[in-house]
Amino acid sequence: MSTRTAAMLAFAILVLISCRTSSGQSTAEGRTFESATELSAANPQDPSVVLRRIWAGPSIDSYYLTPSPDGRLVSFADWSTGDLVIRELATGEIRHVTNEGDWGERSGFAEFSVFSPDGRQIAYTWCCDPGYQLRVSNVDGSELRVLYDWDGDLGYIVPGSWSADGKNILTSFVRDAGIELVLVSVADGSAHVLRRDLRSLPVKAGFSPDGRYAAYDQPAAEEGIGQHDVFSLAVESGREVRVVGGPGNDLFVGWAPDGSRIYFHSDASGAPSIWAVPMSEGEASGAPELIKQDVEGLEPVGVGGGKFFYSIVVERPQVHTMTLDIPTGQTLAAAMPEAGPSEGRSGLGAWSADGRYLAYVHSPATIGPTQANLVIRAVSGNNLRQLPIPELSRFPDWLQWAPDGESILVSGGTGGKDGRTLRIPLKSGEADPLLEVQVHRGSLSRDGEALYTVLGATSARGVVSVELASGNETVLYKKRDFPEQPVATDDPDVFVADLSLSPDGHTLAIGFNGGIALMPTTGGELRWIYRGELATATWRGGMPWTPDGRYILFVSGFSELWALPVSGGEPHKLFEMSNLREVRLHPDGRRLSFTGGQSWAELWVMENAPGSGPRR
Repeated sequence: MSTRTAAMLAFAILVLISCRTSSGQSTAEGRTFESATELSAANPQDPSVVLRRIWAGPSIDSYYLTPSPDGRLVSFADWSTGDLVIRELATGEIRHVTNEGDWGERSGFAEFSVFSPDGRQIAYTWCCDPGYQLRVSNVDGSELRVLYDWDGDLGYIVPGSWSADGKNILTSFVRDAGIELVLVSVADGSAHVLRRDLRSLPVKAGFSPDGRYAAYDQPAAEEGIGQHDVFSLAVESGREVRVVGGPGNDLFVGWAPDGSRIYFHSDASGAPSIWAVPMSEGEASGAPELIKQDVEGLEPVGVGGGKFFYSIVVERPQVHTMTLDIPTGQTLAAAMPEAGPSEGRSGLGAWSADGRYLAYVHSPATIGPTQANLVIRAVSGNNLRQLPIPELSRFPDWLQWAPDGESILVSGGTGGKDGRTLRIPLKSGEADPLLEVQVHRGSLSRDGEALYTVLGATSARGVVSVELASGNETVLYKKRDFPEQPVATDDPDVFVADLSLSPDGHTLAIGFNGGIALMPTTGGELRWIYRGELATATWRGGMPWTPDGRYILFVSGFSELWALPVSGGEPHKLFEMSNLREVRLHPDGRRLSFTGGQSWAELWVMENAPGSGPRR
């Protein structure tokens, strides 16, 4: 697989993993402190607790970051290479756990990781062709073992915590049938399911210091997206208890090192703050205590050295618009963001066919699954309309206007592996199910009756046409069967990074990991118009045609926009911006919308918190 493409795909799958309706196990047992009534910002906070920023930069991503047991190190996936690395926090020194060279040379990449209790080993996930592995090695990368290998229906793996005795790893498995909380044996890789049918992937999950309980957050069944509660699960009996519930978003941060408390982040009091709930025998044993008030945007990272690590996102990529002269590359109007860099997340900008409106998706600046909204802005003026998308969890993957301009198609995760594609009529604003599959990149036919995309048996190794009325697929191009026929990572015409339809509706432009080719919409032979380096086209970067059909725009290197003459010749560079993707061209052939901009976060620690001493 083009691992650079796969990295972005895997990250998108993670960020868009969704809520799922529980199908059996009760979550109402035990003593529960309802956050709406128990949490009050007027409660006194502990004056001895100290919050300290220890690192700031673009590499900080709480989803992939974890501290060592002594709090001196953090491990994370280095997206510039795909390797798992360790950073010495005091000096900034970087050490490699894996070291497989540049993206074009490697066979896979690292994602989630967690240190062993003695800090000598590290467990991590390795992606991706044909599927995920859970690996363990020494922190210097030696003595590598595969604990759990892809078994056919396993989507991906997230290790959360080692048990105190070092014998098991608390792990989330995302499968076709749902999400499971699993114990994986360090000795032989055997898996024991603790909890089936989780409604969403936990933001964080961790063992209690004595290893008897696991804690994690889940959506409250009655609240859904954006409303999480904190749960505790007895490892031996499987009894699950809601520890903190009620209205508001309550997210598990970590167990106190002495096991006396569970720390969580909540907005239920009206001021996003860090709280602790006393614990005894896996249940809440007292009212929550306010630890630190007004800690906005917290994303839990983990516990190490008696300190609680968390990150805060300061700046995010956003939807921008700008105006260019495509043939010359001259900038006519500079790029302007649709929202401020700290005002949540926006993406998937798209113009209506008549050019009068810009639609995009926006979600607020909060951690955990939140309600995404479809925003529609009139080009002539700032009139905004916002429509919720409750049928999808977290942030969608794909958006396109219907050709008649009366509805918008949007696709994303729902908790199942396949996700869902919806049609949202603008008149009613009520979403209608269209396809029970998740579209990551695609292009509608000119009559709006078919979708050209990457689905089903091709698994990113080809292109299909989907009849929207029936859902029937027709394979237009397929290089290899998946996963039966492995392919070399440097094969230039295998993995489809993006595709788009020509203005006349008869030709598809297909961006591969090694170039760009044209193909009739009825299928047939590829006609290559550009051969480039590996990762020429960026996954979901956007490949719009100019209205006159003379140029195809494409994103390369996740930061550069190029214009390629369809008739032949070398492309010319238009502009550069970090994290560039989702480029769409206005019908006037000059105005662009795209997602881009700096991603910047800070790593913080909370020190001297109650319960931060040794285990009782």
